[in-house]
Amino acid sequence: MSDFFSNQISEAPNLNVLEHLFLMIIWFFMLYLCFRCYQKRWFHIVFWWLQFIQIVSLYTWYIVADFPLSESLPFYHCRLAMLFILWAKPGPLKRYFAYLGLFGSLAAFIHPVFDPFAFPHLTFFTFVIGHYALTVNCMLYLLSDLEGEMLKGKEVVKYTLIMNMLILGVALLTGGNYGFLRQAPLVNSTNLPLNFFLVTCLLCFSILSIQAMLIAYLKKESKQMNSQILKK
Repeated sequence: MSDFFSNQISEAPNLNVLEHLFLMIIWFFMLYLCFRCYQKRWFHIVFWWLQFIQIVSLYTWYIVADFPLSESLPFYHCRLAMLFILWAKPGPLKRYFAYLGLFGSLAAFIHPVFDPFAFPHLTFFTFVIGHYALTVNCMLYLLSDLEGEMLKGKEVVKYTLIMNMLILGVALLTGGNYGFLRQAPLVNSTNLPLNFFLVTCLLCFSILSIQAMLIAYLKKESKQMNSQILKK
């Protein structure tokens, strides 16, 4: 049990192909559950509390383990999305972070970056459970906010620029790699302006794309339901 809460840095878990595929399949299953259960109040409550417990567990451990500010602040994109999706008031900003959380959770499982602690460790489970809960909570909010206005391109760019400038400022002050803005993992770049540009463009494109796909899907489902009603 001491290894589960250890603060001794070792090696991050290294997933094989089947383990990676399994995590991805569960992610898509979480989306499926959202569409099946989004009208059920208990489903919302379960995943809200799951996210809450995950956040409290992780940050309690950070404090107890005396983890450095360069890694323990909530300035990764997904962690910001977790906070907003749990406590922000409904509106464009919360909708923005819901789309951000959907993309961020998918990206987290496509290219998982675990903390450098051997499995099994608390940080592995908070990473996995936290991103699944984020997926569900973001999708539940979007499905429950169907009357909300679409995010405009200018809004998405504005929110993303402000957020990334804040994240970059914190990263520079603490020496961390928040938002992967100081060192981008896939392109392995340490060029700050390039990383900022690439991450900002990727987030804007992804958020607008997910919004367009979700709206198109919901319109298609609505037409099918209307046609079935007319046939009856």
